[in-house]
Amino acid sequence: MCYYFNLSVLVGLIYIKHYVNLSFFSLIVWKTVQTIEVARTIVQMKQRERFRRHLFICRLKIREMKLTVKIQKEIKRNLYKGIFSFPK
Repeated sequence: MCYYFNLSVLVGLIYIKHYVNLSFFSLIVWKTVQTIEVARTIVQMKQRERFRRHLFICRLKIREMKLTVKIQKEIKRNLYKGIFSFPK
């Protein structure tokens, strides 16, 4: 009986140690995933900002060309679709 009790306590301690290690590991994984998501969000924000800046420059170039309003609208429409783009 005493041997069985010690064995069950030992198994219980191993289980608790294993569970604690797993929870620590899952915490590390969760933090890593969270960090990756934050980094991905920052990259997306920078890409959006770069795209907005590019659109602004393109709009200025379109105005400088002094084209007709109809052609300007067509260029802008295609620009927003991503079909037409001016080089930097």
